[in-house]
Amino acid sequence: MKNKVWLITLILLLTISTVSATNLKANATDDTTINGLDSALGEQMWRGYLKFPIKDIPSGATITQADFVFYVTTVTGTPPTTHFYNCSNDWLESDDADTVLVPLPCTHLTGPLAGTQAITTTGLKIQDVLTQVKDSFNNGDKNFSIAVNVSAFFSAHSSNPGDVSITVGNTTGGGATTNNYQFNSSEANTSKPYLNITYTTDTTNPILYFISPTPTNGTNQSSTTLYVNVSMTELNPDTNLTDIDGTNYSMTCIPAPLATQYYCNFTAHFSDGSHNFKVYANDTFGNYNTTERRYITIDTIAPYVAYTGLTKANGTSASQNYILINATSSDTGTGVANLTFVLSDSTGEINRTSISAINVTLNFTNLP
Repeated sequence: MKNKVWLITLILLLTISTVSATNLKANATDDTTINGLDSALGEQMWRGYLKFPIKDIPSGATITQADFVFYVTTVTGTPPTTHFYNCSNDWLESDDADTVLVPLPCTHLTGPLAGTQAITTTGLKIQDVLTQVKDSFNNGDKNFSIAVNVSAFFSAHSSNPGDVSITVGNTTGGGATTNNYQFNSSEANTSKPYLNITYTTDTTNPILYFISPTPTNGTNQSSTTLYVNVSMTELNPDTNLTDIDGTNYSMTCIPAPLATQYYCNFTAHFSDGSHNFKVYANDTFGNYNTTERRYITIDTIAPYVAYTGLTKANGTSASQNYILINATSSDTGTGVANLTFVLSDSTGEINRTSISAINVTLNFTNLP
């Protein structure tokens, strides 16, 4: 049992990829406000929209933290209720509010600052939006949007096209109350809301090597079928190509029994002659590796061989204790490796001799 434990440990060490954590502070690139009836709440409201770019997060990354960070600059009296939403689809500051912004699909957030509540203190506020940012990222969105509704009697103002604040003034009994939510995009100088995102990426190159039945380097083969097979260990596989004689071919990869390991193969037929091949692999983070290049020769034409000179004709009877043989050979492909002479009698093979030459004279002597 102890040996089995050690074996598993060694295998796992070979398959773990190195990951690095990156922090992204994404300032809002667009902001706007609209007012109107919130059908879900049944109230008139102001809604402030903020959009944050997430396109710089590399494909395949794992997002481990995402917080919406903003500022409340003023609180007086009894604060009104605030509602936080995550909105899908994309938009621009210049979009028409009635036809574009109001119909945006928005989902009520949950968490320490979300839901139906009042924010009673000023200063920096943090709302966990990990699930929503991950959903947007996995959906391929380039931007992540937040909407904030304030349900009360209120007013709103924009000090410039890129610096939007929502000021809420409740005038229904008990005197005035004010909440000032500072929704400044990247055009503002201070109090910019932002997304604080942490994600991890793979920094390990794929592990790649040839496996059977791939021919070894320098192989001479009589079959036109070329098998290129590799084993690859990779956490985030993307592309596998084999370069054969300068042309790239896509390989087929299937998961191996061990996690993060794959078997990739390419099979095709090629003409007689010299060929070379190697395999390339990359992952979704741009990590890259190759095998060595191998060289093989395909030769499907059998060599020529014939008896010559003093070799006795087939069926000859002779009173002598030796047999003299002359033979010649040639090959138009990889060349003649050797001539092999096999001497047999009624009991079977009694002698086998191989000589590395194309023209040979051989004398079997002292025969019974």
